[in-house]
Amino acid sequence: MRRGTPWDAKVHRAPGGSSSGSAVAVAAGLVDGALGSDTGGSVRIPAAVCGVVGLKPARGLVSLRGVHPLSPALDTVGCLARDVATAARMLGAISGPDDAAAVRGPFDAEAALARDVGGRKLAAIPVDQLGELHPEVARLYVEALDKLRGTGARVEMVSPPSALDRSFAPNGLLMAGEGWRIWGDRIETHREVMDPWIVRRFEAGREITEAKLEAAHADRAAQQAEFHAWFAGYDGLLSPTCPIPAPPMEEVDETISPLSRLTRAANYLDLPGISVPCGLTDEGLPVGLQVLGRPKDEATVVAVAAAFERVSGWNGRTPDLRGFET
Repeated sequence: MRRGTPWDAKVHRAPGGSSSGSAVAVAAGLVDGALGSDTGGSVRIPAAVCGVVGLKPARGLVSLRGVHPLSPALDTVGCLARDVATAARMLGAISGPDDAAAVRGPFDAEAALARDVGGRKLAAIPVDQLGELHPEVARLYVEALDKLRGTGARVEMVSPPSALDRSFAPNGLLMAGEGWRIWGDRIETHREVMDPWIVRRFEAGREITEAKLEAAHADRAAQQAEFHAWFAGYDGLLSPTCPIPAPPMEEVDETISPLSRLTRAANYLDLPGISVPCGLTDEGLPVGLQVLGRPKDEATVVAVAAAFERVSGWNGRTPDLRGFET
C-alpha cells in the first residue's frame, strides 16, 4: 500500500505527520495499537486524519527512556488504537514511574473507562473563535458537541484565555531551539541525506540564543500558570483536533503547519489530550474531536472520550482498502 491516509484510494493525502505510520497501520487493520511521539500533536493529528484514536498523556506519566529527543520540554509518548478502551489500556501498560522521565502512575485504565461523565463541566471553543475551519470540520464538531451533551456532560461554549492562542509560535520556538542543540551536529554532518524541509525547521533554531530560550521557558511557565488557574473550573476543553481534513499531498506546504494549529497548546501548556473520530466529511474523510484535560488528569480525558465514542455513531468504522496500490 502506498503511503498516505487509507481513506482515499484516488487522491494521495497526507496521513498527518511524524507518527503517521502508526496511525495508518492501525487504521488499515495491520495492528491493534501502536505508539507515537507527540511534541506538537504528532499522535493526535495522524489519529484525526486517519480515523483512529490518539491518546497523549501529560509529561511524567510515560518514560522517555530510549526516545531520541526533539524538544525535552515538550516531548511525550502516546498511543494510537481503533478505540478509546484499547488506547487507554495501552497507556496503562506503558505508564508508571522509573528512574528516568516518568514520575507518575501507573495509569488505571479500567477505572478511567468506568468513570461516569454525567454532570462533568466541559468547555467548548465556539466555532467563530477557532480561526479558519473547513466547513465540514465545523459541522461535525458542532454535531459532536450535541452528541456529547447526550451523555449527561455539561458542554458550555466558552472563550478560553489568550494563553491557548499564544501557544503556537512559542511551541515552535522551543522545538527549534532545543532541537537544534540536540540535532545540530548530526545535521551539519549528514545534511545531504536528510529531508531538506526537516533541515530547514531545525536550522530555524540556530539563531535562537540561550537568553532567548531561557526567556521562552520563563514565559511558558507564566502562561501555564495562567491557563491552569482558569482551567481549574472545568473538567475538559473541546475543539476539533485539526482545522482541515487530510490534505492532498500535492497541496502540502512544508513552510506552514495548519494541521497542528489546534494541537500544539496541549504540549506547550502540558495537558493530556485525546483525538477521537467524530465522523466523515462529505468526501468520506475522517475528522477528530479533541478533548484536553486538566494537568495530569488523563483519567477524565479517557472517560469523556469513551462516553463520546459510545454515542458518536462511529462504531468502529474502517476504511475501504480496495483500490489501493500494492
